[in-house]
Amino acid sequence: MNETERTKNEGKSSKKTIVILAIVILIAAAIIAVAIVYSGMSRKNNQTDYIGEQRAQEIALADAGISADETAYITAHMDYENGIAVYEVNFVSGDPAYEYDYELRATDGYILKRDIDLEDDIPLVPQQGNSDAGASSGSPGAGNSGVSDNADYIGEDKAKEIALTDAGIDESQATFTKLKLDYDNGTAEYEIEFLSGGMEYEYEIDAVSGEIIAYDKDTAH
Repeated sequence: MNETERTKNEGKSSKKTIVILAIVILIAAAIIAVAIVYSGMSRKNNQTDYIGEQRAQEIALADAGISADETAYITAHMDYENGIAVYEVNFVSGDPAYEYDYELRATDGYILKRDIDLEDDIPLVPQQGNSDAGASSGSPGAGNSGVSDNADYIGEDKAKEIALTDAGIDESQATFTKLKLDYDNGTAEYEIEFLSGGMEYEYEIDAVSGEIIAYDKDTAH
């Protein structure tokens, strides 16, 4: 085979390689495009099983015992927590104004988390609405969200007493900076912080049993 024929063969081989690569690239691009379309359709179909933002708001309001007319504002949006679709609902109501934050499972409205705070961080907690409000609307309120009704809670005063007794401090010697009813993994607890004698005390107390869940003592900054 002379040099000219060898060059022609190499040229043909090179062209064939380029064509094969082009075909492979086109096939890969087509597969990716189909996967993207399928993923979008799958997510859209899955979202039809969600309760919707409006229903999420209704469930949160019913659990709090508040009507939409009593809120300064209310927002809801869908998010994902550890791969689980949830609705995050936030609203403000009352005078003084309390801020309510809810996290509900998007498929059935189950309340995963609720948090209530005074907007200016004054250490007080409002009474929640009774669970009948949630039941009357068919929503999973406090009665079936895994959290006991407020009637079963020891109350703020008792929680303070437990923390002060454990710390060996008289209430007159303490300045409270936080007293908040919170929920952690479905368990209601009081979060308490106070200052005394140059030290800062932090307590987490079970809202039903009064058991001290966590305790920390540090130099006040």
